[in-house]
Amino acid sequence: MNRRNLSAILRCIVATAFLVLYVMAYIAFEKTVVEWWKPVVVGVCAIAVTGMTKMKRWRWLTGTDDRTLNGLFHVYAVGAMAVGVFLLGNYWLPVSNAAGGRQTDYLEKVVVEKKEIVERDKTQRVGRHRYRKTGVRYEYYISVVFENGMRKDIPVTRNVYNRTRQGSPTGLLLDRGLFGMPVVRKVGVSQAIQDPQL
Repeated sequence: MNRRNLSAILRCIVATAFLVLYVMAYIAFEKTVVEWWKPVVVGVCAIAVTGMTKMKRWRWLTGTDDRTLNGLFHVYAVGAMAVGVFLLGNYWLPVSNAAGGRQTDYLEKVVVEKKEIVERDKTQRVGRHRYRKTGVRYEYYISVVFENGMRKDIPVTRNVYNRTRQGSPTGLLLDRGLFGMPVVRKVGVSQAIQDPQL
């Protein structure tokens, strides 16, 4: 395997790693009680701070001196890193319980506004650029309204979906993440109290 092939493989691995980071950040976003525009602002600010001067540094990865291509990859890569750190850091690193002896997980009452089942096709690769449908899978979501008026679509298991009723209250077990954004740890908790900091 020559050096050119190794370089192409490395580029694909790095570009795929940034894509995986976006996917993981989206999964964390689904469980985080935050408005959609906040992660976008974090990504835009990170891109702006690193600025146009850093675009040339992606030349080793893009393999070209084209400013447009390097600029687009700069937006793609820095955006992935900023949004990933913001959402995944908040999701994986809850505020320590030992800080001041304060318990960080709490219960909150919400109202189930809507229930939705999303049908996705299961596919299997049967050849180059050819796939066949092997079945369907179902994803379950509930749309809840918090007492402060915020709405959030939350992915749930089928059991939780079947137990909840549209228009009825339910409880969420939340945990305050590293950046102060609540993370949904459990849906359908029977007793709920309001957290004054939300």
